[in-house]
Amino acid sequence: MNRFRRIALCAMVNLRKWRTDGRIFLILLCVLVFSLWNLGGIRDFASDNSLPVTAWVFPHFWGNPSMLLLFGSMVVLLFCDAPFVDAQMAQWIVRMGRMDWLIGQILYIATASLLFTLWTFLSTVLALLPSISFENAWGPVLYTIAMQTGVAVEYNIVLSLSEAWLDAMAPSQAVAISLFMMWLVCMFMGMLLLASNIAINRRAGFVTGGFFAFLAYFTAYLGFVLFGAKVLWVSPVSWVSLYSLNWLGDAQTPNPYGAIAMLIVAIMGFGALSAIVFNRRDLDIRQEGVLS
Repeated sequence: MNRFRRIALCAMVNLRKWRTDGRIFLILLCVLVFSLWNLGGIRDFASDNSLPVTAWVFPHFWGNPSMLLLFGSMVVLLFCDAPFVDAQMAQWIVRMGRMDWLIGQILYIATASLLFTLWTFLSTVLALLPSISFENAWGPVLYTIAMQTGVAVEYNIVLSLSEAWLDAMAPSQAVAISLFMMWLVCMFMGMLLLASNIAINRRAGFVTGGFFAFLAYFTAYLGFVLFGAKVLWVSPVSWVSLYSLNWLGDAQTPNPYGAIAMLIVAIMGFGALSAIVFNRRDLDIRQEGVLS
């Protein structure tokens, strides 16, 4: 029991640093600002027509490729310094051992990914105030925008809405799946940066994370034109969007259950790689990096 408490405390210490970390506040602010921008057209349309808009726009939030690039960039910024070293690192490792300390870092990545996911969802709700409704339905506003393209043009709505999607899935189901997929993709990116930083150096984490963030943006435009929907198979960050997965019978897009399995396997693989390398390499906390 003491071992698990130490691991949990190690993760909690990293979370407590958020209170004094300006980078975290910048990330949270960027998400809120871009939510206000991305959903401003929907809010204005609802206000002009005195209609409430349901709070469940989150599943469609990632239909805008620019938001995929923002999402990937914010996750890279969130986890760019993994593993999360401070002046007490040596004391933690002496008390806990290398593996337990590393497990604490992984637990932090999982928890931070969940909190980032929940904040993003909350930001989409706040962005729709005051014209908001919490009924368990998509509502007339989202259906009107999906069915009448002129409304989207008039109000400069950059969100992608599909009538087929609204008919295919209930709001509660779509929101739950979207939250789960975003959490998994955040975990994937966090573990990718952790493994890259430990196995190579900190710059490697920026490069690999930035590559996958840009790949999602490339896939939505030129990649889709050149290679078709199959290009989504190599862009895990794109899977945060329900539109990128085969929920509606498009055989070219990734199978959602296959995508989930691939993310879980990748997360476990990055964790195993991090553990193997971290256990074998010498530590040098005097340098910018963790390993020497």
